[in-house]
Amino acid sequence: MDLALAVLEKYLQTKNPAALVKFWQLYPKPVPSWHLTMMNDQPRNQFYEKEIISKCEGKIILDVGCGSGLLTQYALEAGAKHVYSIEQDPVLQTCFKHAFKKEIEEGRVTLIAKPSQELIQDDLKAGAPEVVIHEIFGFALFNEGVIETFTDLFKRNLIHPSMEFIPQKFSLWAALHNQPFESKIKDPKYSDQFWFLEDISHYGIPMNQTNDQTQLGVDVSSGIELHSIDLKSLSDKIEAENELTATTAGNMLRVWFKLIGEHSTLSTDLKENPGNHWGNNKYFLKFEAGKVLIKSAYKDRRFLPYVR
Repeated sequence: MDLALAVLEKYLQTKNPAALVKFWQLYPKPVPSWHLTMMNDQPRNQFYEKEIISKCEGKIILDVGCGSGLLTQYALEAGAKHVYSIEQDPVLQTCFKHAFKKEIEEGRVTLIAKPSQELIQDDLKAGAPEVVIHEIFGFALFNEGVIETFTDLFKRNLIHPSMEFIPQKFSLWAALHNQPFESKIKDPKYSDQFWFLEDISHYGIPMNQTNDQTQLGVDVSSGIELHSIDLKSLSDKIEAENELTATTAGNMLRVWFKLIGEHSTLSTDLKENPGNHWGNNKYFLKFEAGKVLIKSAYKDRRFLPYVR
């Protein structure tokens, strides 16, 4: 295990993908495979590095969901005064403690080894955070609890709108889509307005990272922004109506998201960014050619679009 952790430390210093692969091969405990894929997502990393470099010099940073520490490393390289790094996963905590042993001993980094919901003011002994870094976005944007996490932190006055956020803004996008199926899907919930499978979550179906259009299906409308979120004016009411024009009839809504920084924007649209670790996801949604009015809402950890 010591060798594996040394390899992780080398990756954080050099950002060499080969070191990340070697770490995965050597580490004896189940490091989540998605975590390694995420850490090797170069457009993602470049987006965060650029934003962190521009905002973190001389500042006290709060890194929410730090994992094994890549964004914390970027903050330190940018000259952060202190970094609070929150992580709830025990395996990733072990990786983090090894990789940042020196910085923790020197008092430059504090690992807060618990969920953000258990964070208290006494954990922030080095001073109040000035910049909040986070990457708690799932393949369907909301499904890792980014809205709930920040609503809770704001409510308990652990963060406030005067702070800087990386990213501060993010948005959910969609296009009408048609996916051929070899056989008709039988489901009691099928109707002309709403097509939903019993075994599909409220976050849709993950879409593979592939350029094979026969597998992906085809978009039959242009993309449109469904929801725009600004953490400095966060609302617990997320709902919208949007009109799209379908060139043909179809059966799905393809969804992706964008992270919006001051210096760049990161899109997870597989057409623009085919190798991104999030991929896209799809919702069953039957519609005819022509104008299609989509209503969508997010509430109680459920995202639900339907045709009106």
